[in-house]
Order: sequence, then structure tokens, then C-alpha cells
Amino acid sequence: MAISLPYLGEIRLLAAIFDLVKSRAKVRQAETIRRQVAEGMSSVEREWGSELAAKPALTAGDSVELLAKDWRPLTFFFHLSLASDLKFRVGLGAGRVDVLREFADECDGPAFWSARSALEKLNSREARGSLVNFEVGEGHSKEDLANLRLAALSIAMLAEMPEKKKLYCFRRVWLREGVGEIAKTYGVSKGNVSKALRGTACFILSKLVEET
Repeated sequence: MAISLPYLGEIRLLAAIFDLVKSRAKVRQAETIRRQVAEGMSSVEREWGSELAAKPALTAGDSVELLAKDWRPLTFFFHLSLASDLKFRVGLGAGRVDVLREFADECDGPAFWSARSALEKLNSREARGSLVNFEVGEGHSKEDLANLRLAALSIAMLAEMPEKKKLYCFRRVWLREGVGEIAKTYGVSKGNVSKALRGTACFILSKLVEET
């Protein structure tokens, strides 16, 4: 028997499709990886539920779909994944979204179409080695475009960070931990943490998150 659900509305949002890199090469770790991804999705929903328009969705092929009101939940999930040793390629889109049900993969519209197109273009020669791409869809606003650019630029900065810096920066930016707390967590000196965090990327990301 078919179940008829109410139409929840048409809105303008950011859509993101995260596609796990080299997931086929990690078949033996598939169960562990999917559990890590699921935990990451739960963290996004717990920390950024008010900024999500639908629940995060894990689809076949180790892909995650998010639908958010601004850029921070998308960057948070990408950064958390890096800190968990999971690397995603990300297609970002903005524009009109038809919110049909409660999960992101049950929604549709130009924002999702542009996100899928952006992800597909990461396979092109011009985008070789890139982890993030973005496109805008019909119905996007100036605010959507600004958020989309912030998401793309922040994810690009994180993708280029050295491994230690990614870990320390996550705790610095999202958990608001000081150098001493981070050093204690990883069993290293404060000098080690300060040296790893030195530079522009983590400092700017922290300011952007705070000011937003």
C-alpha cells in the first residue's frame, strides 16, 4: 500500500554530496568506515541540528548528503571526517530545494542537481586532485552564493592542511580548545601544538566560524 506524505515546502538552501574517496580499496574496513561515517552524521545533527533543513542521509556507495542553511555544518562534517582519517570528495550546490521528507536524500531540486554536477566535474582533467567543487542552481540568493563560497573555500583550506594541523585545528576551531588542552589530548608539548597550528588557514577558519 502506498503511503502519502505531506509536501513540506520549497526553500533555498545549500546542498552537499560527500563521496568517500577510494572506498572500494577499503572493502575489508567497510563496516568500520560506515560506522565512522554514521557517527560523523550523528555529530553534525547533534551540533548543528538547528542549521539543517533535513536529517543527514547515508546512501549506497558510501555517500553522504547534507542540506543546510549555511556553510558551517558542511565544513564541520568534512573536517570531522579528516580528523577520523576519512577523505571525501565534495560537490556543493545552492538554490531551490523541494523538502519532501525528513532525510536529505528524500529532497530534490536545483540545489541538489548543481551539487551532483559539481561532484561529477571533479573527475575532469581540470579538477584532477581536487576534493571540492561548487555550482549554483536556479533560485539561489546572494546569501546562498556567499555561503556556498565560504563552504568551498574552507573545505579547500582543510584539504591542503598537513595531517597534524587538521587534527589540532579541529579541536581549536570546533571544540574551542586552547593549546594546553589540545597538547594534553594528544600527549604532546604545547610547543608542538603551537608550531603545527602556525599559519593562516586555521586562524582564518576559526575567525569565520566565530563571526558567522
